[in-house]
Amino acid sequence: MKNLTAKSQKTLDKLNAKADFFSIDKVRMPSIKLIAELLDELGKTFKIYGVSTRKQRSAGRMAYATSGGKRIYEGTKLVFELNGSTIELDSTCSFYSLSTDDFARDLIKFINK
Repeated sequence: MKNLTAKSQKTLDKLNAKADFFSIDKVRMPSIKLIAELLDELGKTFKIYGVSTRKQRSAGRMAYATSGGKRIYEGTKLVFELNGSTIELDSTCSFYSLSTDDFARDLIKFINK
């Protein structure tokens, strides 16, 4: 692997730690923007978008905007291809934070490909 900047190396180290099944340390997932910088430095092909979503709740079958706080969440989406599948990391998605371990493993596979 090519020599990385200190910032990208730190991002890669965090991804490796996050992807480790047996790690007892709790490691935060690097931001999608930092991941994009790492992938760009490695010359990987990916797309990055600014995204926003409306915070909603659902009662029965009716969706409505929640009261209080910010109603529009802004974030980032990173899209890449891995073994014929499209992988999307979307920071505005409800399940993003629950899936970061899996995303980290996919990213490591993508980087090593």
